Amino acid sequence: MPSPLLLSTLLAAACVAPVSAGDLLPASTSSTSSTSSSVATSGPEIEVVGMVQPVAPGEQPPVVLTIVVPPGFHVYKDMVNVEVLDAGGLALGPASLPAGLMTSDPALPGNTREQYDFDVIIEVPVTAPPPAGTHEARFSVRYQACKQSLCLFPNTVEVVAGLKVPAAG
Repeated sequence: MPSPLLLSTLLAAACVAPVSAGDLLPASTSSTSSTSSSVATSGPEIEVVGMVQPVAPGEQPPVVLTIVVPPGFHVYKDMVNVEVLDAGGLALGPASLPAGLMTSDPALPGNTREQYDFDVIIEVPVTAPPPAGTHEARFSVRYQACKQSLCLFPNTVEVVAGLKVPAAG
């Protein structure tokens, strides 16, 4: 296995064009939360969306997060990480990422890398039926978005998503 220093060097090489201050908005992240949805944005292009979706008692649909990837951008699968910060009363399994597109890696000619040039729908399985009530889980979502040969700095945002279960009756 390559050393962490080598990996970080290769990652830095993946950003073949420098990013200037004019290319990005300030590093602050805005996050809003309500009982229906949560959106965290980074700069003008990328947003991570979570919803609190209604479900019938006894159902166990996954909690869904979406990284909205606008036209002209892509996100590398190996740069996406989802961590549960607070399960909100839900029993949650590990996040599942969809298959991406295998493309050549501009930083490592001859190698391929899995990427998303479409919205990334992340499913976090609910492993036990949730009790009645609104369950808002907090997640940390880390990703790196690129546009042609320009990669934005890796970013981490917090987003809320969950389930709303009515009382049986």
